[in-house]
Amino acid sequence: SDANFRQAHLAVREFHNMLFRKDEYDAPEFRPLRLEVLQKAANYYRGFQQQVADDPELSADVADAYYHLGGILQADGDRKSARDWFERSLPLWEQTVAARPDVPTQRVLLMRTCNRLAALYRTEGRFDETLPLYQRSLALIGTLSDDGRGGSIDRDRAAICSGLEKLHNRKGEYLLALDHCLQWVQIDERLCDRRDAAESDLYGFGGALRRTAQTLGSLGRTQEAANYGERSCAVLEKIVQRDALTPRSADSLAHSLHSLGPLYRSLGRLEDSLSILKTASTG
Repeated sequence: SDANFRQAHLAVREFHNMLFRKDEYDAPEFRPLRLEVLQKAANYYRGFQQQVADDPELSADVADAYYHLGGILQADGDRKSARDWFERSLPLWEQTVAARPDVPTQRVLLMRTCNRLAALYRTEGRFDETLPLYQRSLALIGTLSDDGRGGSIDRDRAAICSGLEKLHNRKGEYLLALDHCLQWVQIDERLCDRRDAAESDLYGFGGALRRTAQTLGSLGRTQEAANYGERSCAVLEKIVQRDALTPRSADSLAHSLHSLGPLYRSLGRLEDSLSILKTASTG
């Protein structure tokens, strides 16, 4: 009966959500279990969907399972499989959003699917397919508010700007890349000014400043590049001073220092260049 079907659907969703949403199951050792549960949930949802056609709620559940399967596989380094799951998720989110345009959460997930798929296409050199997905992500995020979301939408905006910057830099379109770099910096600076700013926001800000420095360097604007490079190092040094040196902070700071050294050399600041490169090498 329809009631029994709904009960079965809710039971699968509850178990899936219990294992996936709780922070204690987010550790790397639980990743194989989460992957297995998501794969089974995806199969169940697909079966449910075949029984009840044109059900936006079920389409959203299937899309959600596919999206998170892609995320876990991407985190594991299996980009090809991740891309396949995101590609399966995308048309389902499109159907769901078309049927229920008043549900912001589903627009968020459609936007994130577009963004993650664009990033994978970019790494594969599929630039003609990449740009429309990023543009669609920007259009979707323009309809969303960060109110009550703890900065998550701004983090999505930063991720889109970061992706567009990388795309245009790879294509040698440095002025377009710089425009997205500067937007990225502005967003991440705003995130870092929040009272509930996360450590990842500081790392993101340091990275945005470094990429801006590198892009300015590609344009021959060396002094401006050095200014942004110095700001990147200063942000990352704050993390080191606050939390002591960790592999992540050491690697991020070394990356920014290595980028700044050649800029100093180009400006004739040879002693500063040698000093900063020595610091980067010794940690």
